[in-house]
Amino acid sequence: MSGRPYDHARNAGNRGDVWKHAVLLTVVDGLAGGDAPRRGVFRYLETHSGRGRYKLPAQGGWNEGVGRITGREPAHPYARLAVRHLQSGEYAGSWLLVRERLGELGRAAAVTLHDVSDEVARDVHDAIASEGLHDVTFCRGDGFAAVRDAAADLVLIDPPYVPEPLPDWKRVIEAMDALQTPALAWYPLLADVTFPPLDIALPTFSVWWDGQGSPFIGCGMVATRAAVGPILGALPELERVALQMGAACQVRVPP
Repeated sequence: MSGRPYDHARNAGNRGDVWKHAVLLTVVDGLAGGDAPRRGVFRYLETHSGRGRYKLPAQGGWNEGVGRITGREPAHPYARLAVRHLQSGEYAGSWLLVRERLGELGRAAAVTLHDVSDEVARDVHDAIASEGLHDVTFCRGDGFAAVRDAAADLVLIDPPYVPEPLPDWKRVIEAMDALQTPALAWYPLLADVTFPPLDIALPTFSVWWDGQGSPFIGCGMVATRAAVGPILGALPELERVALQMGAACQVRVPP
C-alpha cells in the first residue's frame, strides 16, 4: 500500500482479514439466515476475489489476527469457521467463508468471482475442479466493471489498494453509490497516508490498532444502507471480536 507491494499470502488472517470477514459473515447471517426471507439460491459476488485458501507461515500477520480470536471460545460464526481452517494450517478467503456459512444456514449458493490475476484464476479453477465447487463461477477481468450490472444478494468490493490507495478508493465509492443491493467494501487505514476520506454519505465500520511501527493501523468496511441492519444488530459481538485482537471499534452512520 502507498507504493509498497502487498503479500497477501504472508498477511492472510491478519487483523484486517478478521474484521473484514467478521463483518461480512454478520451480513450473510442477516440476509440469509434466521428470520431472513428465503428466496432460493443466495447470489454472492466478489470484485477482487483472491484465492480460496492460504497456507499460513509460522510467523505472519495471522498471529496478531485470527490467532488471537481462535484461542478463545469461538462464539461468532466467523470464528468457528476460522478455527476449522486454522487446524489445517490454512486461512480461508472471503468467498470460501461465505460459501461455507451459507451451507451451514441451509442455503444454496451461487458465487461469482472476479479477479485480474493469472495466479488467482489458476488457483480458483483448480479448486472448482478438484473440490467440485459447481456453484462457483470465476470471471477473469475488472470486478469494478462487473458491479454495474450485478444481480446479487450481496456484493463484496475488496480491491488491493496498491500501488496507491486513492484510485481504488474513488472507484469503491463510485461503485457503492451506484448499488441498490446490499454491498460491503473493505478499506485499509494507513498511518502515512491521509486515507480514506471518511466524510462520505455511506456508513463506515472501522477498527484501529497500534501498528507498532507498521503503517497499517486499522481498516474498515463501508456498507450500503441495505447492509447496515445486520451489522448494527450484531455490534456488541463485533466489538468483542475487535477487542480480542487489540483493536478499538468506531461506527459512523450518517443520517
